[in-house]
Amino acid sequence: MMLKYDIGDVIEIKHKNSEAVACLVLDIKKQHHFYEVNLLGRGKKFTIVDDGNFYTVKVLVNKDEKRITR
Repeated sequence: MMLKYDIGDVIEIKHKNSEAVACLVLDIKKQHHFYEVNLLGRGKKFTIVDDGNFYTVKVLVNKDEKRITR
């Protein structure tokens, strides 16, 4: 699995049981077959496990470029 976002990007995450949330990517750690991604969103730090299946991830702002979408 290849991630389409990097540390410093602003992403929008969503899964079927929640609304979309815009988050800043703070840290990414590769584990066995997934990534632990530390995020800052809605004033809180939290971690998600991204295995490419559970979350729908959309890059809103790339750290190296300008705003991608919206």
